[in-house]
Amino acid sequence: MTDTGLAQYTGTVIKRALLLCAAAGLVLWATGLLPWARGLALGTVASCLSLFLMSQMLPKTLNPNRTKAQVLSLGSVAVRFGVMALALAAALKFPDRFAFAAVVIGLFVVQITIFGERTLSGLLGRTPDQTQG
Repeated sequence: MTDTGLAQYTGTVIKRALLLCAAAGLVLWATGLLPWARGLALGTVASCLSLFLMSQMLPKTLNPNRTKAQVLSLGSVAVRFGVMALALAAALKFPDRFAFAAVVIGLFVVQITIFGERTLSGLLGRTPDQTQG
């Protein structure tokens, strides 16, 4: 996958994840579960930010200099874990604003989106490249 292909795929996944979160958040909000809606949104934003950071760092970690690539990889993982930890810490610090379980679910929205896209494209007989857009 080229850098532009990676950027396009990442953008598509992030858009779909945010749309899924918005739809679920509206349902949660309409049913009066505002802390759950906020928690899902917080977790999803952290998950999307983690995917974006990973997509930005991935080409840099393919550096021929092994030591530099390892340092960048470790730094990337540390930053992405930090983003997720901040979301979980906010849920623990403000339990009246964010439902902790919803933040945890939100952290998996990107993975759910990718899995759903692959599954649906397989059931519909299309390649994942045909589902983008």
